[in-house]
Amino acid sequence: MRLRYLVPAALAAVLALAAALAPAGAAHAWTLKTLYSFCAEAHCTDGSEPLAGLLRDSSGNLYGTTLVGGTHGDGVVFELAAGHRGLTYKVLHDFCYACGDGTNPEAGLIIDANGNLYGTTAQSGPTGCGTAFRLSPNADRSKWKEKTLYAAPCGFGNNILTGLTYEGAATGAPYDGTSPLYGATNMGGTGVGTVYEIVPKGTKWKEKDLYAFCPSGVSGCTDGRYPGTLIVDAAGNLYGNTLAGGTNSGGLVYELRPNAKNTKWTEHVLYNFCAVADCTDGGTPEGALVMDNGGNLFGTTTEPVEQGAVYELTQAGKSWTETVLHTFCSEQNCADGYLPMAGLVLDGAGNLYGTTDIGGTGDGGTVFQLQGSSFSTLYNFCSASQCGDGSAPQAPLIIDSTGNLYGTTASGGADDNGTVFELSP
Repeated sequence: MRLRYLVPAALAAVLALAAALAPAGAAHAWTLKTLYSFCAEAHCTDGSEPLAGLLRDSSGNLYGTTLVGGTHGDGVVFELAAGHRGLTYKVLHDFCYACGDGTNPEAGLIIDANGNLYGTTAQSGPTGCGTAFRLSPNADRSKWKEKTLYAAPCGFGNNILTGLTYEGAATGAPYDGTSPLYGATNMGGTGVGTVYEIVPKGTKWKEKDLYAFCPSGVSGCTDGRYPGTLIVDAAGNLYGNTLAGGTNSGGLVYELRPNAKNTKWTEHVLYNFCAVADCTDGGTPEGALVMDNGGNLFGTTTEPVEQGAVYELTQAGKSWTETVLHTFCSEQNCADGYLPMAGLVLDGAGNLYGTTDIGGTGDGGTVFQLQGSSFSTLYNFCSASQCGDGSAPQAPLIIDSTGNLYGTTASGGADDNGTVFELSP
């Protein structure tokens, strides 16, 4: 995680005034509500530094993870439960290095039809290199039990960094509890990162590596290295990106297709970044992809250097064409933000929403919207004194049926350890 500084109160007041005078479509058009500020409890036993996005269930409850904090300091899974008096915060699970259940969850969660939660940890566990886990509630959901489903083998370092996904996730349907779950290890395996599946077999789970990036013999890692979060299309094909590697060493977007028997998966590189001078087409894609109903892919990159871009990939026949929809730092003093690390979310009208880690009028990052090629900033973080409204949003947003956006910030808030927020039009 990148460390951020606090904006002095006097400067924050000036920036807030500037934001208030901004043109239509900027921050004042949307209202931010801080739902929770982390480290509200002594020794941060409630968790600290949420790097992952949120999960919202059909009852309006929100779930997420924090990188550190909790009773043991190794991160937590939390719930903001919806009730007639608003949202109530509760830690559902404290991770613990000595307990062997993994530590430092960096990714978000998924939920199945029975209300069980699934996620990953970046470190520790039985192998010391990360885990995939399930949290199951009792009948009244007052207590939760954790089970390790998969312990990542150690390769070049700590392995599991990305979240889990499944076929049908893009529609909003919960996981059925029996189909394969897919994930990626950012490092390790037989190459420099792997894509894997885990499938329940009775009371146990069986793991299978589907693809290893940059194994020995692939010169220059032209197939990519350091894979990120995956998505699955309606046909069961997997899509993702890699932070580095590819023809130009700037990362790439790929598709993995299974054969008829699902016994072998083949990688197809859809686009190699940094194909033009100064990487103006983007590079180092960190955020997850999103696919629209027409099969077009959208994502974000953190190149050009300390700027970043939003891009679209469209298919014609067997080839894919990239279009840069917005390059950040295009406004004076980076008022539009920069470093969009988290990827995007798509609403029913085809509008894209995302966050930038830094920049904006408060220099604490932004929430932005793209309506076609029309870009607007919806909120500037660090607009409140001492960044009390949050700072450094590094996680993807989610959107509800009424158009409200929900997300997390990695720092800022009442105790400068991150927040959960709601942004309403």
